[in-house]
Amino acid sequence: MFFSKSILALATLVASSAFVAAAPAVIVENIVFNPMITSPEEGDVWTVGETKEITWKTDDIPEEEKESTGTILLGYVEDDSANEHLDIAHPLATGFKLTDGKVNVTVPKTEDRSDYIVVLFGDSGNASPKFIITSGSTTSISATATATATESFTEVPTTFSLTSTSSVVSSTTSSVSGFSF
Repeated sequence: MFFSKSILALATLVASSAFVAAAPAVIVENIVFNPMITSPEEGDVWTVGETKEITWKTDDIPEEEKESTGTILLGYVEDDSANEHLDIAHPLATGFKLTDGKVNVTVPKTEDRSDYIVVLFGDSGNASPKFIITSGSTTSISATATATATESFTEVPTTFSLTSTSSVVSSTTSSVSGFSF
């Protein structure tokens, strides 16, 4: 009996020594590079279809992140909400090097808003200040018409100035017709 208790104690000691001899966990520091977006700036106005340059600071990129690539998403923030409403299905740009410090994007067809943001993702995400996207379809048309009456009027010059504003992105059409004097 003494022998079996000794064997049991020795087996327990050997088994527990495996846990004691295990190496301590190594703490690895996370590298978080969060570059400041420098463009667009607060209140900038973008028009659908234009090419715009998004820029960010690159002066503090850690050596370990110099080969990292990024993604830029469009979103919007309503009334100081924490929700950025990011359009992850349609990135504005992907696969560019973070060290480039800039990327050109085409402003997508989207609704007019004054609370858009872009978010730069590399190893972390950083949002721009709010800016505006508009459809930009404002057209001005001027037309002059002249008519002659045979009874009691002589030549009557008439000038019309028409201004048309439309939210249609693809085209704006205005026509002037049906003048009668």
